[in-house]
Amino acid sequence: MKDEYLPGVEGMRPAPRKPRPRDEVWDALAAIFGEPTTRSNRTLRNKIVVSLKEAGADYADIIARSVTWPAHFPGATLTETALEVHWDRLGRPPLRATELQAREYEQDEDRRRLQAWASEEAPDVESDRGRDLPAADDAGSSERPH
Repeated sequence: MKDEYLPGVEGMRPAPRKPRPRDEVWDALAAIFGEPTTRSNRTLRNKIVVSLKEAGADYADIIARSVTWPAHFPGATLTETALEVHWDRLGRPPLRATELQAREYEQDEDRRRLQAWASEEAPDVESDRGRDLPAADDAGSSERPH
């Protein structure tokens, strides 16, 4: 019906179709997962779009939360359905640390402990002298002091 006349109306052409307004939620999902090519995938995408809009999602939110997926679910594949199902969780910090985060935390804790130890006053050497040394009669003992 592209260039056909309307039946029964001489000389009239149909009005050109208005382009659909952009849907930022759909566009964000398309940027991550591509355009759906089957009817069932389009239907699924529409359901997810409606759900994410109800949750107040926008383009930036969807992209940002999809990037956090590996921190929440290491080794798991992100799908549209998984993004929608775990939407709330993806908006919060992960409940467990990734290996990198765990190492960084340990390094930060080590630095904190070292700084705390270094900031303490140097111990009084004279008052500590002999504290952990064995008594003179234990000099031959091979045991270390506790």
